[in-house]
Amino acid sequence: MSRKLSRCDFLKVTGLAVGGAAVARSGLGYAATRAPEIPTPGLIFGKEHTMDKPVLVTYATRAGSTAEIAAAIGETLTARSFRVEVKPVKSQPALAGYVAVILGSPIRMGNWLPEMVKFI
Repeated sequence: MSRKLSRCDFLKVTGLAVGGAAVARSGLGYAATRAPEIPTPGLIFGKEHTMDKPVLVTYATRAGSTAEIAAAIGETLTARSFRVEVKPVKSQPALAGYVAVILGSPIRMGNWLPEMVKFI
Protein backbone atom coordinates (compact mmCIF):
# COMPACT_ATOMS: atom_id res chain seq x y z
CA MET A 1 0.00 0.00 0.00
CA SER A 2 1.54 3.29 -1.08
CA ARG A 3 1.04 6.47 0.86
CA LYS A 4 0.41 9.65 -1.07
CA LEU A 5 2.77 12.51 -0.19
CA SER A 6 0.96 15.72 0.69
CA ARG A 7 2.10 19.05 -0.70
CA CYS A 8 3.12 20.22 2.76
CA ASP A 9 5.24 17.08 3.37
CA PHE A 10 6.80 17.44 -0.07
CA LEU A 11 7.81 21.04 0.65
CA LYS A 12 9.28 20.04 4.02
CA VAL A 13 11.37 17.24 2.50
CA THR A 14 12.51 19.43 -0.40
CA GLY A 15 13.42 22.30 1.93
CA LEU A 16 15.47 20.00 4.14
CA ALA A 17 17.26 18.52 1.13
CA VAL A 18 18.09 21.94 -0.36
CA GLY A 19 19.17 23.27 3.03
CA GLY A 20 21.38 20.23 3.62
CA ALA A 21 22.95 20.61 0.19
CA ALA A 22 23.66 24.30 0.85
CA VAL A 23 25.30 23.52 4.19
CA ALA A 24 27.39 20.73 2.63
CA ARG A 25 28.44 22.95 -0.26
CA SER A 26 29.54 25.80 1.98
CA GLY A 27 31.51 23.37 4.13
CA LEU A 28 33.23 21.89 1.08
CA GLY A 29 34.04 25.39 -0.17
CA TYR A 30 35.75 26.13 3.10
CA ALA A 31 37.64 22.84 2.99
CA ALA A 32 38.87 23.67 -0.53
CA THR A 33 40.48 26.90 0.69
CA ARG A 34 42.43 25.26 3.55
CA ALA A 35 46.11 24.88 2.82
CA PRO A 36 47.91 21.61 3.54
CA GLU A 37 51.41 21.81 4.96
CA ILE A 38 53.77 21.42 2.02
CA PRO A 39 57.37 22.48 1.50
CA THR A 40 57.80 25.61 -0.61
CA PRO A 41 61.39 25.59 -1.79
CA GLY A 42 63.41 28.54 -2.97
CA LEU A 43 65.59 27.57 -5.94
CA ILE A 44 68.37 29.27 -7.88
CA PHE A 45 69.02 28.15 -11.45
CA GLY A 46 71.81 29.18 -13.79
CA LYS A 47 74.39 30.44 -11.32
CA GLU A 48 77.01 29.98 -14.01
CA HIS A 49 75.29 32.32 -16.49
CA THR A 50 76.82 35.76 -16.85
CA MET A 51 73.63 37.80 -17.11
CA ASP A 52 73.94 40.78 -14.74
CA LYS A 53 70.51 40.60 -13.15
CA PRO A 54 68.45 37.48 -12.55
CA VAL A 55 64.79 36.79 -13.26
CA LEU A 56 62.52 36.20 -10.25
CA VAL A 57 59.82 33.55 -10.45
CA THR A 58 57.62 33.84 -7.36
CA TYR A 59 54.60 31.70 -6.66
CA ALA A 60 51.78 31.01 -4.24
CA THR A 61 50.60 27.42 -3.81
CA ARG A 62 48.24 25.30 -1.77
CA ALA A 63 48.96 21.75 -2.95
CA GLY A 64 52.44 22.20 -4.43
CA SER A 65 51.64 22.02 -8.14
CA THR A 66 52.31 25.73 -8.68
CA ALA A 67 55.75 25.28 -7.06
CA GLU A 68 56.49 22.51 -9.56
CA ILE A 69 55.42 24.73 -12.46
CA ALA A 70 57.54 27.62 -11.15
CA ALA A 71 60.55 25.29 -11.00
CA ALA A 72 59.89 24.13 -14.57
CA ILE A 73 59.72 27.77 -15.73
CA GLY A 74 63.02 28.42 -13.94
CA GLU A 75 64.68 25.45 -15.64
CA THR A 76 63.36 26.51 -19.06
CA LEU A 77 64.64 30.08 -18.67
CA THR A 78 68.00 28.75 -17.46
CA ALA A 79 68.27 26.66 -20.62
CA ARG A 80 67.97 29.96 -22.50
CA SER A 81 70.90 31.52 -20.63
CA PHE A 82 68.99 33.38 -17.92
CA ARG A 83 69.89 33.31 -14.26
CA VAL A 84 66.68 32.53 -12.37
CA GLU A 85 65.62 32.59 -8.72
CA VAL A 86 62.42 30.73 -7.79
CA LYS A 87 60.96 31.80 -4.44
CA PRO A 88 57.64 31.32 -2.66
CA VAL A 89 55.67 34.55 -2.30
CA LYS A 90 55.30 33.82 1.44
CA SER A 91 59.00 34.68 1.80
CA GLN A 92 58.16 38.23 0.58
CA PRO A 93 61.01 38.48 -1.95
CA ALA A 94 62.31 41.98 -2.63
CA LEU A 95 61.92 43.02 -6.27
CA ALA A 96 65.07 45.14 -6.44
CA GLY A 97 67.83 43.72 -8.57
CA TYR A 98 65.73 41.64 -10.97
CA VAL A 99 65.45 42.28 -14.68
CA ALA A 100 62.00 40.60 -14.80
CA VAL A 101 59.47 39.10 -12.39
CA ILE A 102 57.10 36.23 -13.14
CA LEU A 103 54.17 35.67 -10.77
CA GLY A 104 52.22 32.44 -10.41
CA SER A 105 49.14 31.49 -8.43
CA PRO A 106 46.44 28.86 -8.72
CA ILE A 107 42.85 29.98 -9.07
CA ARG A 108 40.76 28.87 -6.08
CA MET A 109 37.07 29.68 -5.88
CA GLY A 110 37.53 32.06 -8.85
CA ASN A 111 40.34 34.10 -7.29
CA TRP A 112 44.12 34.18 -6.97
CA LEU A 113 45.41 33.09 -3.58
CA PRO A 114 45.27 35.90 -0.99
CA GLU A 115 49.03 35.96 -0.36
CA MET A 116 49.73 36.62 -4.06
CA VAL A 117 47.11 39.38 -4.22
CA LYS A 118 48.64 40.96 -1.11
CA PHE A 119 52.12 40.74 -2.67
CA ILE A 120 50.95 42.39 -5.88
